[in-house]
Amino acid sequence: MIRRRQISVTFNDRRSETGAGSLMMVGVILGLVTVLWALLTATSFLTAQHRVRAAADMTALTGAQAALDFGANETVTSQACEAARSVAASHQATLDDCQVIAFAGFVAVETRVSVAAPFSLPGLPERLEATAWAGNP
Repeated sequence: MIRRRQISVTFNDRRSETGAGSLMMVGVILGLVTVLWALLTATSFLTAQHRVRAAADMTALTGAQAALDFGANETVTSQACEAARSVAASHQATLDDCQVIAFAGFVAVETRVSVAAPFSLPGLPERLEATAWAGNP
């Protein structure tokens, strides 16, 4: 009869695993912080993009209304763009371009507005821009 020997392996040295759970938790926490940082970055840029679009819309609407109020004359462009510039400033934005087209009772205003990015990171834009048009129907 052949006797089989039973081999048992036991690890009595628990020191080799000491701190493994802590190290794993540090990795999990760093991963969560990285994901949270990426979400906050994306959210802040989306908020800034919505803000610049709203500012562009408001400047175009104000410029068109001012152009309609001042009538079709030589100074309508400067007056409409100055009104648009003041609205852009109230939205903490910069009016980069303003064009007024007026003919045969039709007035259209195109504005390009920009705001500074929430923060500067490599690969991300320093300024966010938006363009809007407005006019009478």
